[in-house]
Order: sequence, then structure tokens, then C-alpha cells
Amino acid sequence: MEAYFFEWNQVMFWTACLSSLVVFWLIFAFVRRVGNTLNHESLAEKGNLPINLRFEHLKDQWTFLMKKYKLSESTVPRWHFCVFDRFDLQIFVGTWNMGNSVPPNCDVIRTWFACEAGGTGTSPNGSCARLQHDVIIVGVQECAYYPEKQSCENHWFNLLKKTLGSEFTMIACISLRKSIRTGVFVRKLWTPCIDAIQADMHSTTFPVFWRKGGIGVHLKLLGTDLCFLNCHLSAHSSRTLTRNSELRRLFGRIKLGRRNCDISNQFHHIWVFGDLNYRVLTDWNHCDRLISARDWQTLESYDQLIQEQKKEKILYDFIEGPLNFSPTFKVARGSPDCYSSQRIPSWCDRILVHSLPNCSLRTNNYARAKSIASSDHTPVYATFTCSIPPSRVLHQHRDYVKTHSHDEKSTDVPALRHARPFRLIFTQLVLEMTEHACTDMYPEFRPAVAFASPVISGDCEATAATNADLFTYFWDSTITLRTEPICAHLLAVSHLYIHIRDQSSAGASSANVALAVLALQTPFRSPQTFAAPAINCGVKFGTISGCFHIKC
Repeated sequence: MEAYFFEWNQVMFWTACLSSLVVFWLIFAFVRRVGNTLNHESLAEKGNLPINLRFEHLKDQWTFLMKKYKLSESTVPRWHFCVFDRFDLQIFVGTWNMGNSVPPNCDVIRTWFACEAGGTGTSPNGSCARLQHDVIIVGVQECAYYPEKQSCENHWFNLLKKTLGSEFTMIACISLRKSIRTGVFVRKLWTPCIDAIQADMHSTTFPVFWRKGGIGVHLKLLGTDLCFLNCHLSAHSSRTLTRNSELRRLFGRIKLGRRNCDISNQFHHIWVFGDLNYRVLTDWNHCDRLISARDWQTLESYDQLIQEQKKEKILYDFIEGPLNFSPTFKVARGSPDCYSSQRIPSWCDRILVHSLPNCSLRTNNYARAKSIASSDHTPVYATFTCSIPPSRVLHQHRDYVKTHSHDEKSTDVPALRHARPFRLIFTQLVLEMTEHACTDMYPEFRPAVAFASPVISGDCEATAATNADLFTYFWDSTITLRTEPICAHLLAVSHLYIHIRDQSSAGASSANVALAVLALQTPFRSPQTFAAPAINCGVKFGTISGCFHIKC
């Protein structure tokens, strides 16, 4: 009888434990669902739309481009390639850890967008200065305050819309765990030129009240893929490796664009920004002396993020503007030039960008907006000029031009003239892996390459490599790819994606290990050698090299 009661008590105990675990996970899933919101605002209406939202406005785009450049239907067929010099987009990226404090009013917020470190955002006559940006991305962290009569999310995004005024349209607003928020604004003049927008998010911490993670947004504008990753990483100077791991996880878990590979190396331009929480490794007094002397170069040498990038441990090939401004954390609320003695002053809030080969992007400004002092972090902003080649825009509209141009000379449009298929020939391919990649790979690792590009019909099948030694693999055979009929000018602004996959029994057959990108811009007459870094989640996996030739 005693044994029977003992066994029954054990059953009841484990049943109670299992029930508690199930209830806990249900609560956890509910909190995550409630805390993560993603809304898109179309050009005509506001509402919740699918996470992959595509704008089909080719006719509106074409009408807009013709009006902007004063063209008519009769002049379209007689275009020359130099009709469009280039399209220059002005892009603003801003990040701010709000410290869960109520933001200031619109006039103060506008000084941030006006790129004025301590200005008023007004012109000399007192009127509101006109913003020159075409695309504005605003990422905030620790945005959880309690306004009256509305939610924090609605209050913050309404404040941004009121600040920017009627010249801009908010096309996306995303929140993660009611703390990390991203707003995407485009000047109304350019809204017909939006081809697609996607968004995804991922939380990097557990339990739910640790509000760390990232939000990714992919915006396709004038045929150019722009990606923005707003992050909030783990705090404290001792957690550098944790921050590196969280960034790699965000690159791999956030699914945008090509979903079978990470986002760190597949878009024309990708920005990583937010409260990255990398610290300055020195004592407080020494740091204070360097700040007083404005010796930013010496202070940079103690920065953890710069040190990790030099070691190629994270954010490979990402560039950042010069840190010619005071650290952004930890400042006294209301006094952005005074630092708390509780933390060593550091550049926690950062903006970095990575561009594919042959993609032009210029950093115009990188600074902090010390006129906003309601948090223990100072807002940071960076402005960029993104030059888009006209061939890429014409390629987007080649079908529309061919269909809607009523002139018999419509084939004279550069996007359609002399369109023919090309052959891309690769020989002597070699993959040299880094020591770090070899350490992470298992002994059965057997790499293969597969090729993909918008100008190639379908993905090329993976071709297995031969092992030369522990670090090097090579391909003996010649690999030939065929493009769709395309003009040489359009081919010259395209890219070829080289997927490195694992064909061993231990690896997933469709999993990409790394991605290298090659610009299709030069080797038409004779074969040329190339070397492209293969990147996996922001870390260099190796280098793939060989000979490359384009033939008609």
C-alpha cells in the first residue's frame, strides 16, 4: 500500500510540473505575439497587410520618371544611354535609445532630422527648414513610456509623422517586444518608385522581459535593394562575445530577400544600426581626459567594435563614418555633455553600412544630436547619397516600355536595344577557407557552389569541389551559365551570387554555408581573375577566386 501511494504521488508531482511548463510556454507565446507588431501603410490606405507587401506601380513609376525628366511618349524611343546621368537618393538613418522616457516635442525632434547637432531646425527667418532626405529610417530602442489616451506605439509613430509633415509617407512601422521600433518614411515624390517592401524580426534574449533583438526591413526602390537592421544587443563591457553571437544570429534568423541565405551580403546596401552596446575599454578618468581634449582617434583605439572588426570576428566589410563626436552613453538626462560616473563613456549607438561591389554609396554626415537630452543615450544620425545607375531603372521597366510605347522604334530604348543572351564562363575556381571557418566545420564538410542572379533564368545546380588540403577546395571542371536576353549595359550593373553549400551527409542539402557576390561589369573581351569574399552571417568564411569570362 505504501509503495502504491508513493508511485501515485510521483505521478501527480510530474503531472503538475508538466502542466506548469505548458502554461508558462503559452504565456510566453502570448506575450511575444502581443509585443511584436508589424504594420504597413500603403499609398492610399492604412491597415494590416501581409508581411511581404509588393507595390505594383510600374505605370505610375514610368509616368513619374517621364514627368521628372520632361520626356514624352514620342521621345522615349530615341533615348540615348546618357539621358539619365544617375539617380541620387538622399538617405537618413537615425538611432536612439530612448531610455523609456517621454520624447520631446516635434520642434526638438526635427533638429535630429535636420542634421543639426545643437540647432533649432528652423531657417534664419524662423520658418521650418526643409528636409533634403528622400528616405528616412528611424530606429529606437527602449521605447516604452506611458502617454495619455493612446498606446506608446501609436504616440511615437504619430509624433514622427507630425514632425516630418505631409511631404513624407510612412510605409512601414514595426515594433518588437513593445520596446524596439522602426519607422520607414519615403518622400511622397518617390512613393510610385517603391517596388517591394518586406519586414521581419527576431528576439535574441530569454525571458521576455529582456528586450533585446532586431528588426529588419527590406525596401526595393528604383530597382535597388536597401536593407535596414535595427538592433538592441546585450549590455556591459564583459559581453563582447555575446554581442557578436547576437549579431550573427540576427543576420541568420531574419528572413528577407533570398530566404535560403542570410541577409549580411545579399542586398545592394545594408545598414546595421541601433544600440549595439559595444564599450570603450579604458578607465573613466582616462576616457574623460580624451573627451575633454577631443582626441577621438586615441579613444577609438579602445572601442570594442572597432577591435572586433579588425580581428574579422563580426561585421566583415561593413564601414562606419569617422567617430568625430563625443560618446553617446552614459550621459546625464538633460545635460548631454555630462557623463555619469557609473559607466565608462562609450559609443554604444552606431550606424554601419555594407555595399555590394560596383554599388555607389557616399557617407555625407555622421554625428550625434545633442539637442535631444531626455535619455541617458544621445541620438545618432548618418546621411548618405545612394547613386543608382539608370540601367538598373530601365531594366525594371523594360516590359512596360515595350508594351506601352506606341512608336515603332520602341526597340531603340537602351533597355531593349541589342538584347541577347550571354554566357558566363568560370574556370579554376578555388575556395580558401579561413582558420575560423575550418574550426567550425565538421570533418565531413564537402563544399559545392551554386550560382544565382536576376539575369539568369533559375538557379544553377550545385557543383561539388575536390579537397586539396584542410583549408583549400577547388573545381576542375569549367562552369558555364547562360543569361536571359539582356543588353550589355544592363548586364554590367548586375550581380552574380555564388552560394557555397554543404553536400556532405552531415550537412543539410539545401543549406547555404556562405555567400559571395561578383559584379558583372568588366570581362567581356578576355578572361580575368577575380577574388570575392565569402561571408556567413557577417563573418568572413573564406575567399573564392578563379577566372571569369563573359561571351556572347
